[in-house]
Amino acid sequence: MPPDGFNAALPAWQEFPAYPTGVSWTADGQGVLAIAQSPSTHTPFTLFYYVDVESGSVTPVVDFSGLADSESYFEPAPGSDIIFRYFSPWTGSLSPQGDKLLMVNDLGGVLGLLTAPLPPVETLPVVSATSEESTMSVASRSSRSEDGKVLVYGLLLTVQE
Repeated sequence: MPPDGFNAALPAWQEFPAYPTGVSWTADGQGVLAIAQSPSTHTPFTLFYYVDVESGSVTPVVDFSGLADSESYFEPAPGSDIIFRYFSPWTGSLSPQGDKLLMVNDLGGVLGLLTAPLPPVETLPVVSATSEESTMSVASRSSRSEDGKVLVYGLLLTVQE
């Protein structure tokens, strides 16, 4: 993936380019999940791209490139009650089975876990769990284990698939 490829899902008005910050293989070895971040104090973006190993095609998990302006980033996404901003998470991790992307974000005062299948489909990730308690850890690393445990943003979660 060329460096400018990490900007494919960014809207044209975003002032900071995205840069790659990590990759992870899916469990079946058919794809790679790449993460990119575009820092900004007003409109930060965390982007995930699925790369099909055989074809080389790159698909954003959530595509923000169609957002007309920064105000639309804070409006509900089409067909959703969730604002676009929430689909740009604090961090993410592969599910224990390695076939889904788990994303953690603050959903307006409620901590939420959003889930997206891999390879991505044409729909937005869904909220699969919420909690009104947050550890507010400064650590944003993530890891997963085969027994269903996922450590993400300072939270130890048990994912049942």
